[in-house]
Amino acid sequence: MAYSSKDVMPRPLMTWSISSFQYPGAGSISVRALSLLRLTPRHGTTESIREAINTWVGEEGNRATATWSNNAAKPLVWSADGKSYTPTGLAAHIFRVVTGRRPDSIRGTTWWDVDPDHVPDKVDPDEWAALAGTDLAALAKQLRGATHNTRKDWTSLHALLGAIPSGRWTTYGDVAAVIGSHAVPVGAHLATREHCPAPWRVLTSEGKVSAGFRWTDATRTDTPADILCSEGVRFSGDTADPNARLQLGELRDLLA
Repeated sequence: MAYSSKDVMPRPLMTWSISSFQYPGAGSISVRALSLLRLTPRHGTTESIREAINTWVGEEGNRATATWSNNAAKPLVWSADGKSYTPTGLAAHIFRVVTGRRPDSIRGTTWWDVDPDHVPDKVDPDEWAALAGTDLAALAKQLRGATHNTRKDWTSLHALLGAIPSGRWTTYGDVAAVIGSHAVPVGAHLATREHCPAPWRVLTSEGKVSAGFRWTDATRTDTPADILCSEGVRFSGDTADPNARLQLGELRDLLA
């Protein structure tokens, strides 16, 4: 196996932010977020090569993680050496270090997975946890049309939110299902667009206010739970009354 301790030098672990991700075959991600990526070698490898890479990664833990930067050309910063790479460039570099040869073909966006333990700001932790094991290529497909992607028409989202009656609530996942999106970009959009109707009526799948919820008006001191209570929704601790939740079918009917 062709590698040595000189190939990589440990560096401090860093956070990353997705602001605009686009690579051939991976679509685009446009979610302003903070989280971590983990290495899972896939495309362009054999089982024996994957085992060799995983063994090599296990010798230095920071070889397994990368961070996202706003460098459009090379957005990944590898925790092992602090250098910037494209997803495929970093995958190819690791492949060469471990095997001593150039890969025939690698689609590096399949090598980097969402780390569910590092939840992006303004994103529902429950919905982010559901993305565990999702690689960049799959994530891009799920998050296509996120809040800063101007090609996404959010008219149906705004119409749906405006139709939810006072005293009822729904979830990010159900809203996303009705409008054909994903819970993560829905949550990001609600957190960054001041004209979204009644964002306080959208809760996590457990009926709780998302840990990432933020008012677009930073001067507000009330909480979504405060407003829901004033509208007649009862809470048990920090969990909204499940009887006040609009079921998926009811939510679809609002746009019928």
